[in-house]
This record gives sequence, C-alpha cells and structure tokens, in this order.
Amino acid sequence: MFKKVIFGSLLISSFNSVANVSLDPNFTLMQERAGLKLFEQGKYQEAFEKLSELAAWGYKDSQYVLAFLFFKGQHVEQSTLIGMGWLAMAAESGIEDWVNLFDKLYSAASKSEKLRIDKIVEDYTAKYGMQVQRVTCSKTQKPPSKKIVIACVKGDYFVHDYAIDLNEQTLSL
Repeated sequence: MFKKVIFGSLLISSFNSVANVSLDPNFTLMQERAGLKLFEQGKYQEAFEKLSELAAWGYKDSQYVLAFLFFKGQHVEQSTLIGMGWLAMAAESGIEDWVNLFDKLYSAASKSEKLRIDKIVEDYTAKYGMQVQRVTCSKTQKPPSKKIVIACVKGDYFVHDYAIDLNEQTLSL
C-alpha cells in the first residue's frame, strides 16, 4: 500500500513538472521573442511554429502577429476572417493601436462579413480570450523610459489547449 502511494505521488509530481515546462514564464518569453524576431526577418513558417501555441494560450503579442500572418497569407492560407479573430483577441489587451485597427477594419466590413466576424470573435474569446486563458493586462512604466505601456501576463501555468484554425473550412461558425 505504502509503495502504491509513493509511486502515485511520484507519478503525479513528475507529470506536473513535465506539464509546466512549456509554460515556464522565462521559456515562453524567450519563445515569444524568438517568434517575433523570426516574423520581422520574414521567416514566417518558423514564426508561426513559435507563436501559434503561445497565441492559443492567450499571449497577446503572439495573437497580434498571427492576425497578420492570416491577413497576408504568410505561411498560412490567407484569411481575413481568421485574421480578424486573432486581432480581436490581441485587442482585448487594450493596446490603443490594436483596438483602433480592429475597429477600422470591422467598420469597413459588410453586414454579412460583420456577422461572420462576430461569430469567430465569440468562438475565439471562448477559447483564446483573456478570461479563459487567465491573462491580465495593465498599464505600466518601463524604466528608464517614462512611457506608459500595456503589459500582459499569464496569471498561472493553467491553459485550455485548443487547436489553431488553419483555414476557413475548419471554422465552427
């Protein structure tokens, strides 16, 4: 009996340490920075590979870049609809430029396009939104600058893991 309890405890603790490796804050920060750099270098496949998982976990910079990969069809099938879904998720952060861009693109959409965008935003919010992925954003000052920026952080190591839509045929609308 005692051996079963110890084995069970070891199994659970080793599972937890393995499950948390990919969500270590330093690892995810390095992965996101690497993905953003790859995107800036035009290495879209590698950028997508680094950022798509983080975007699904609620990381706002990754969601923003994914929006543009879909808008422009860089390494993924071009989709304004999926791009709008990711841009809406990034705009949850309250970053004014992102919110304004989403609002501008949304207002230019037709009535039927707006209905489809509303559905994807609802679906993505339930999967990748701040609340479900436990992300919080707040205004902060980054020394030595006095500039106020919005910083978003993941509250814990818990994630709901959902697959990324790669084309509009896979959407559940």
